[in-house]
Amino acid sequence: MIALAAAAVLLLGQAQAAAGGVDGRWKPSSTTSVSITGPIELAPDRLTAQGANFPLRLVAEPAAFGSEQGARPARLFAVTRPTNPPLLNGNRLCGPEPATWIVVQPTPPDGLQVTAFIGRRKPTGEDSPGMCGVFFYYR
Repeated sequence: MIALAAAAVLLLGQAQAAAGGVDGRWKPSSTTSVSITGPIELAPDRLTAQGANFPLRLVAEPAAFGSEQGARPARLFAVTRPTNPPLLNGNRLCGPEPATWIVVQPTPPDGLQVTAFIGRRKPTGEDSPGMCGVFFYYR
C-alpha cells in the first residue's frame, strides 16, 4: 500500500512538472533566439523578451503539435494584444507583422521550442500558414 501511494505521488509530481514546467526564465540556444529575443521569461499569461511583453491567452494544449522534431505536446496561445516591439538589434519577433499565435513545446531533456505565427488561422503544426519564427531555449 505504501509503494502504491509513493508511486501515485511520483506520478502526480511528474504530471504537475509537465504541466507547468515551461514557465520561468529561458536562455537562448539557437541563432534565431540569440539574435532576436535573447533570454525570455514565460508565464501563463505572457511571454517577455527584452522587456517587451506579449500578453497571452491559452487556447489549447494539443497532445501532438507537428514540428521538425516530430509531433509533441504543446501549449497554443493567442496573443491577446498583438504588438510588434523591436527586440535585439532592432529585430522583431515576426518581422514587419505582429505575432498573433505563440506555440510552446518542451524539447527533452531540458529545452524549449517557441514557434510564432501571424494571421487569424489557429496553427495546427509548425508547417501551418503564417509561421514566422522558431526559437530554441534551455534552462
